[in-house]
Amino acid sequence: MVKYHIQYGKRRTIAVHINNSGKVIIKAPYNIPERIVLQFVSEKRDWINKNLARISRSKKYAHTYKPGDKFYYLGELFPIDFNESIRSVTLSNGNLIIPKGEKKAKDLLSAWFRKKARFILKKKLNNWSEIMNLSFNSLKITSAETRWGSCTSQGNVNFPFRIVMLPLEIIDYVVVHELSHLKELNHSKVFWKIVEVYRPMFKNERKWLRENSYKFVI
Repeated sequence: MVKYHIQYGKRRTIAVHINNSGKVIIKAPYNIPERIVLQFVSEKRDWINKNLARISRSKKYAHTYKPGDKFYYLGELFPIDFNESIRSVTLSNGNLIIPKGEKKAKDLLSAWFRKKARFILKKKLNNWSEIMNLSFNSLKITSAETRWGSCTSQGNVNFPFRIVMLPLEIIDYVVVHELSHLKELNHSKVFWKIVEVYRPMFKNERKWLRENSYKFVI
């Protein structure tokens, strides 16, 4: 039995949201019959349980921001350490060195990942857009926790800064995936054929990402 909380509001449809703590929230229109909500939850049970399991797995990778706590960068794990004599986060001798002690560790490390993400993704986007013979409008680095990328019809591509925690070949897959939306703004068979032209092993890469996403958290 799925435990959930109903949140009523001015809306036309029912939707389900699961927050980072694993709380299931059903967003429903005012005056909707309870039986309709129950039916909706029943139909979404598998999806809800799957995502609750993902959140449970992610908690095992929750960070303490203490010396020795490990973070992924480009698919490799690096322990963190602190050195108040430096000015910015530095990758040195197999360690992520963070200045100013533990209190600001999360903000400083997030800013470092964001900077690295912008640098790497600019190069990846320029390279792949040239190979794919298309152009994008803008790049935005976000703090998204559940999506690896998105693309608008205006050609704006968005990626979370935590994408640089992934191995480079998986980053390439995500970039090609989003750029392919500039040709086909959906997930039709035509879209996946486009992806396959540039990432012949995309099914394996997609499967790997789906099975390992829970590890790459900030």
